[in-house]
Amino acid sequence: MRADNDGGWRPGAFRLPSPASERFSPGCTTEMTKYRENTGEFNSNNTVILGMSVDSIWANVAFAEKLGAPFNILSDARRDISKAYGVFDEQSVIARRTTFVIDRQGVVQKVFMAQEALDPAHALVTCALLKEVK
Repeated sequence: MRADNDGGWRPGAFRLPSPASERFSPGCTTEMTKYRENTGEFNSNNTVILGMSVDSIWANVAFAEKLGAPFNILSDARRDISKAYGVFDEQSVIARRTTFVIDRQGVVQKVFMAQEALDPAHALVTCALLKEVK
């Protein structure tokens, strides 16, 4: 999320796109490409997209550059955020593929996980939900 002109927070879609070992996987690439393709729709809803993974900063920079992503893909290399949001898998040492839709008050309004988060139409569903949250 980021502050708007009034100093408040804008609603956003917060992504934990994939396991570290699958950074450039077809599923992850397809999923994040759909977000890139729909950035205009997110922007028209005054929404911020933030990607995040447990990969290193450098791996995320390389992935964002490969995608041509107009949004940041942040690193949760210490796993603090994925643990706080309850999506860190201790056994496989990855964050589960998840999208959080967070409103202006910082309240999680919707969570998409696993196969639901893999669906290329997922980004469009999130956009529609954000119109309602506004």
